[in-house]
Amino acid sequence: IDVLRLSGFPPPMLTRPIHDLREMLLATEKLRVFSDYRTPGSIKCFIRIAPVSVAIILAPYFSRLAMQYHPAVAYATMIMFYACMRYMGNVQATLENPYMPCGRLGGDDAINM
Repeated sequence: IDVLRLSGFPPPMLTRPIHDLREMLLATEKLRVFSDYRTPGSIKCFIRIAPVSVAIILAPYFSRLAMQYHPAVAYATMIMFYACMRYMGNVQATLENPYMPCGRLGGDDAINM
């Protein structure tokens, strides 16, 4: 902006670049705040512990299903519960960092140094 001022631009034409620069700084600050205040640790802990605790808490229900119908029904039901919990964890990870491709660091178009 100082270069434009020294080269002789009139002051009304300099206000727009100053305004745009201020808006860019505000947007960058908002992104920094968003990345600093992500999901609390308690929710992350719940997402990691919930699939295991669901398996333990519902074990009598799954054993009754296995005795009443077929063991495959109990296994399929448990896999559905576990898959739902894992999907919830993957969605949460994607919401926290939407620019991370497929839940992994790096990708085909990532810059690795």
